[in-house]
Amino acid sequence: SDALGSLDARVVACVRKEEGPRWWWAYQVRVETAGLRFLLVRRYSQFRRLHARLRALPTPAERLPHLTSRKPHRTQSEAFAETRRAALDEYLQGLVGDAGLRTSLSLQAFLELGALVGRNAVLSPAPSPSMRARSSNT
Repeated sequence: SDALGSLDARVVACVRKEEGPRWWWAYQVRVETAGLRFLLVRRYSQFRRLHARLRALPTPAERLPHLTSRKPHRTQSEAFAETRRAALDEYLQGLVGDAGLRTSLSLQAFLELGALVGRNAVLSPAPSPSMRARSSNT
């Protein structure tokens, strides 16, 4: 698919999210493909789930990039979040840079590419006038 061939994904920012007394770091992922650009927000736990799904595939382990380890909550300063953002960016670039991993349905779901990957069928040429005439006669 053209969408996968031109795929680029970067972890471009870390953002502190709060809900009542709880807070956590979220990471903005910029996805560019097939002339489109959009932002997603992902938590570290979502990266861990993606990594677990990719490890379950019959892909040689050495092809999977290293995912930065989990740290205790008390260490989550802004400097920590920025260091993790850079590591997650490197991880994600390793995934999209590997032709085999880039086609993984788990990665496509993580990057919300479902509609884009299948859009070639939607953008297929319109039926010719003779085909439209035949289908309207039935």
